Amino acid sequence: MPAADDPGVPPVTAALAIRRYDPELGDEARWQRYEIEMPAGSTVLEALMYVQEHVDGSLAFRRSCRHAICGSCGMRINGCARLACNTQLTAVVAEAERRAARRSAAATSGDDDAALAGAAVRIEPLGNMPVIRDLVTDMTVFWEKLRSVQPWLQSLDDRADADGERLMTPHQYAVIAQGLLCVECGACYSDCIAVEAAPEFVGPTSLVKAYRYAYDVRDDQAHRRLHDLAGEHGMWECTHCYVCTQRCPKHLRVRELIGRLSELAQVEGLCSDAAVKRSQAFVAGIEQSGRVDERTLAEKAGAVRGGVSAALPAPVSEMLRGGAREPISDVDLVRRVAGRLRGPGSTGAEGAP
Repeated sequence: MPAADDPGVPPVTAALAIRRYDPELGDEARWQRYEIEMPAGSTVLEALMYVQEHVDGSLAFRRSCRHAICGSCGMRINGCARLACNTQLTAVVAEAERRAARRSAAATSGDDDAALAGAAVRIEPLGNMPVIRDLVTDMTVFWEKLRSVQPWLQSLDDRADADGERLMTPHQYAVIAQGLLCVECGACYSDCIAVEAAPEFVGPTSLVKAYRYAYDVRDDQAHRRLHDLAGEHGMWECTHCYVCTQRCPKHLRVRELIGRLSELAQVEGLCSDAAVKRSQAFVAGIEQSGRVDERTLAEKAGAVRGGVSAALPAPVSEMLRGGAREPISDVDLVRRVAGRLRGPGSTGAEGAP
């Protein structure tokens, strides 16, 4: 048992419920419980290392730098994708205790599996990836999706000093700085509900990398990059749930970066997708009458073609067939506000990108 660094600080007692799976045994995945005691300040990764070295040497997981830089130790802890090396054991034990208290107050027995009883810290492999063994996942598809956005600088310059230094201003660097911090740990990808619903979706990690190069002034392939991501399973499949932002261990504003990528796609004229058409129709309707025009929104977005479809449910068809919406009394104020948001020189709805 490791000794506490400060004798005055009590150690942390934890029950770890780890999801185990060994394909060589031919068994289904199971939960296995380990009761341990660790020094205060220990991380979940250090707890796993203790189990592997002193309790059960068959436990498999990835680790490397132990400083939240390499991204190797991604796993789900208490249901959330995190890096084990920068997750405090004390914090997740407290989470498990609160979960157990809620179950007790609700008079529910919780899980049938004995390994999950009480305030057990649940540790399992990342989601949206096949499991190789225990906490080790097969990230082949994840890396293939990342490579598909070609995350490297591509220049069309035929300069004599093509290998020379290409400078950028501090402001230009600040634009892409967030994207540079991604460690490709897969935490956002693991808990992305869009990937879960559509496994072909390129995923938030790849979109963050695409943002980093699309906005890099040294790269000349922004339009092509955006064109490739404007199609099926690209940037428009993001569901705007913000789970990626919540899960990022480097505190990146992942959803915001994806939004900026889609904004640049509209500036580049890549507006054929229904998601872009819908947003444009939404803004145009508000600027025209101060209201969202439900009658034309679906048709302008491409969801309904050739007028109202008889196949639509009756209430929806009646809504779309409804009479013209009367503008609100302060529609001019709405237009002025929209104009100021668009910036100087805008022309209202007709000037929409």
